[in-house]
Amino acid sequence: MPESANEHLDWLEVELRACSPEVILDVGMGRGNYGWFLRNVVKWPGKLVGIEVWAPYVVGPDALSGGNRTYYNEIIVADVREWLKAPT
Repeated sequence: MPESANEHLDWLEVELRACSPEVILDVGMGRGNYGWFLRNVVKWPGKLVGIEVWAPYVVGPDALSGGNRTYYNEIIVADVREWLKAPT
């Protein structure tokens, strides 16, 4: 599903402001709704990395993602379970 639930956005904003992480990993970024929220509503300036297993959401001329590439510093197309196992 490329869309995210919105009912926890208030909680997310409070938590981010409380802990001020330098990097956020958006696992299953889909269309990038959380990326949009972090950049445009929270105005969060840190590094934002998106990871999505389903490439059509984020790459190619028919990507469902639209402009989400602008919200993220890095986008990884991979299964997060495999990506975490990969040597750095």
